[in-house]
Amino acid sequence: LLRSGGNRVTRAKGSYLVDDYLEVADFWAWETDENLVLTYLSNGFSELTGLPARDFIGRSRSQIATRDLDADIWTEHRRTLEERRPFRRFRYPLEASDGSVRWFESNGIPHHGPDGRFVGYRGVARDITEQMRDRALLAATGREAKLQQTLLAHIERVSRIGAWRWAVGDGHISMSDEIYRILGAPIGAPMTPEMSKRPFAPKSRAVFQAAIAEAIRHQQPFDLILELDASASAHRWARVIGEPEVVDGRTARLFGTFQDVTEQREQELKMRHLALTDALTGIANRAAFNEKLDEVAEKAARSGRSFLLCVIDL
Repeated sequence: LLRSGGNRVTRAKGSYLVDDYLEVADFWAWETDENLVLTYLSNGFSELTGLPARDFIGRSRSQIATRDLDADIWTEHRRTLEERRPFRRFRYPLEASDGSVRWFESNGIPHHGPDGRFVGYRGVARDITEQMRDRALLAATGREAKLQQTLLAHIERVSRIGAWRWAVGDGHISMSDEIYRILGAPIGAPMTPEMSKRPFAPKSRAVFQAAIAEAIRHQQPFDLILELDASASAHRWARVIGEPEVVDGRTARLFGTFQDVTEQREQELKMRHLALTDALTGIANRAAFNEKLDEVAEKAARSGRSFLLCVIDL
C-alpha cells in the first residue's frame, strides 16, 4: 500500500480505495515478518472481533492459537509456511480472555524483497465463530438423528414392526426395511398401491382395501388384524395401523405401521380354543354353545326372522 520515494513515503495509487474497502469488509488484513510474527492488523480486526490488536501484534499465530487443534492440521500448516507456499482457509481456535472460544479463518501469501529474500506473509482473515458453532450444532444434530435412526431400526427388528407412508394419488408407497423383511421381498423394491394388497389373503385383501377407501373419504384411522396370503402351509398374520393426514380438508397422506403378529395371533387362537373346547372330548363346550347362541339370536333380531333350538339329551 505504501511506496518509498527516497526518504519520503507516499501512498500508492488506488490505496485509498483499498482502505475504504477494508473499512466495510467483513474481514481484516494482516502481515507478518520473516519470523512469522504479526506486525500489522487492519482496523477491521478490532471492530469485527472486539479484541484489542495490541494483544496480537508481536506474536506468531501458533502463540495466539492457545486452544488445541488437530496435530496433523498444524503440522501441515507449518510445512506450508516453511516451504513459503500460499495457504487458504486455514482455521484455528482462540480462547479469549473471558474464556470464550473464537474461530478465525486465514488466507495468506508469501512476500519477498527486491533481492528475492523472504520478508513475511500478507493476507486476510475473518471471524467464523458463528459458522463453526452452526457447523458443530448441525453435526451434533446429525449424530443424534443417526443414533435415533439406528435405535429405531433395532426396535423394528426386535418387535417385527415397520413404518409405511403413502401420499394419496402417488404411484409409490414408502416402507421401512422391516416391512420388506416381513413380506420376504427385496429391500427397496418398488411398492405400488396395487402391489400392497397382494400380500394379504383374499378376504383380508377386501377388508384392507375398504379401510383405505374409508380413511381417504372420511379421514378415519384404522387398526386391522389381517391374514397374509398363505404361500406356505403355516398361516401368518399382520397388524396394519393407518392414520390419515388431512390438509385443507382433504386426505393428503396415509401413514402407519405394519407388524408381524403371527405369534401373538396364534397364542390368542390357542387360548380361545382352550376356552371354548372341552379338554376331554375336544368338542365345543358350554361357553362355545352360549357364544354361538348369542350370535344366532342377535342375527335373528336384526333380520326379523326366528330360529329353532333343538335340545337332545344323551
